[in-house]
Amino acid sequence: MGRITSQLDDVLSATLEDHKTEFQEQFFLNNIVLKKMQQKAEERLDGGTQIIRSVVYQAHQSAQWTARNGSVTVGYQNIGTQAIWDWARLTDAVTITDDEEAENAGSNKLWDVLSARIETVRESIDQQLELGMLASSTADANTIWSLYDIVDTADPTLANFGGLDRDTHIWWQATKITSGSMATQGLENMRTGAETVSRSGMEKPNLYVTTLLLFNAYKSRLFPLVQLGKTGDAEFDHLMFEGYPIVYSHAAQTGVLLGLNTKYLKFIGNKNMMFKNYPFTRAVGGRSRSSVIATMCQLISLRPRSNFKLISMVA
Repeated sequence: MGRITSQLDDVLSATLEDHKTEFQEQFFLNNIVLKKMQQKAEERLDGGTQIIRSVVYQAHQSAQWTARNGSVTVGYQNIGTQAIWDWARLTDAVTITDDEEAENAGSNKLWDVLSARIETVRESIDQQLELGMLASSTADANTIWSLYDIVDTADPTLANFGGLDRDTHIWWQATKITSGSMATQGLENMRTGAETVSRSGMEKPNLYVTTLLLFNAYKSRLFPLVQLGKTGDAEFDHLMFEGYPIVYSHAAQTGVLLGLNTKYLKFIGNKNMMFKNYPFTRAVGGRSRSSVIATMCQLISLRPRSNFKLISMVA
């Protein structure tokens, strides 16, 4: 009997492993922010207890014009520092009960049940990721950093972003603008935000995220026959602002519009723990087998000041 149980556990694990690539693909395809970031800013690390990045916060300040025989100013200048983030862990489990095995014993029906259970777990992981990314604030040290905390001017109550105090390091702040009605000043505030965080008109935000209400209010300010487009391979309806997509999420925060520069936003995944599947095991005395699925990841920004958010917006 032990051999049969072992063989069944192996088949269960192999079936789950077959879905691993699908898990990773759908993880990005089903989230518009990650879909955009995957094109330039999805990164995999090979281990490490933390995510450490060097951050340059100012250019060298000693360039000068000199006379023919003039002297040149020399000396050490500190132009950067390091930002450090902890990993967040997103987990779930696939469980098959003994009753399900007995009830679905013929003609591969068990594997249909397992596939359906895997799909619900994938949807749960997708949902938790979106909720975490677009939470009004970062819930705690165990969750991924919220975009609303990353795109801010002050330190969230959780901790300093990347270990750097934004009250002290002004260059580590994003831009926050109190807006108003989309109908009367929304476009103007969006232009102001985009120009403020750009580099003399270069490297403007390339993705805008807001609520369905504000998305529709923005649509009403455009030409009557404006057409929706699709973003990349994913079927996300979007409008355009200065050539870049505006999308909505039902998890987005009321009255807020984010202007994001995905060049400096990075979704970091630990390649040793990207949807890692653990063997199916049975608890002592239990009547089911479970396999944990785990992902180590984090959302960071190497230049928060390239992003902005409009707050207090109404349609």
